[in-house]
Amino acid sequence: MLRVNLLSAVLISGLFIPVERREKPARPDPKTPTLAVCLQIQALRTLYLLRAKPEQLKKLQAIAKELATPDRDRAKPHISEEYRAVLDRLHGAFAADNEKQVEELEDRLSELTESEEPELDDGVAITPSARKHVAEVLRTLRPRQVAEYVGAISEDIGDPQERLIAAFEQIRSDKTENWEEVRDEQADDLAWLLGGLDSARFKAIHDEVANLLTDVHKLDSDTFTKQRSDLEKKARGIGSDVAATDVLRHAMERALAQLLSNPELGPAVEARLKSAK
Repeated sequence: MLRVNLLSAVLISGLFIPVERREKPARPDPKTPTLAVCLQIQALRTLYLLRAKPEQLKKLQAIAKELATPDRDRAKPHISEEYRAVLDRLHGAFAADNEKQVEELEDRLSELTESEEPELDDGVAITPSARKHVAEVLRTLRPRQVAEYVGAISEDIGDPQERLIAAFEQIRSDKTENWEEVRDEQADDLAWLLGGLDSARFKAIHDEVANLLTDVHKLDSDTFTKQRSDLEKKARGIGSDVAATDVLRHAMERALAQLLSNPELGPAVEARLKSAK
């Protein structure tokens, strides 16, 4: 009878782990600003996919204190109460390493994001100091952790050159000012995948991609059709000397750089460590 009661308690809490290990997921205080919760979730998602161990978390905690800088001013978020509630629950699920809840809540968050189109200024700019610590953190990871993380984000990595070619249509169809945002996002993304931590190569790739997309955007339909083959050839030549294994390493480096640049990394690590006790 005692065993049944214990299992019932665990099922109610949503955590399939021994009761004595964790009391409940480390959800944020209701007073925690929404954007702070969003940033913590970004960090927690990376830690979750890496299956970060307690000893690795403690090292990250020490580094986070070194890298901590005042966050930038962010626009006020516009979301529904349900959206915020899902964020809080997802925060707890990531912290507690609850795979079932994470999958369910990630799906629900995607649905709400599509239906509500929330306004969340939760971008994280990679800092120079974070770049300097990436190699140090990467050395603490086991091969299996890296392989599983890269596997989880493989669809986002794709083939850099083919992604650039696919962006031609997007950059041409958007005739508003937003095309520049699309261009810059593509340039940043591909510069990371093809340039990695090498600042000089990163800038060179970024400029090549941005210039090519700018040229594509300016062409009229007839000229674009005539020059398309040459433009695609030029796209395939950008970073063509970068090996596939280097692209994967660069993707891992970028993920760690974003993690270390996150102003809410410290609280996220604390939440994860609290749930692991």
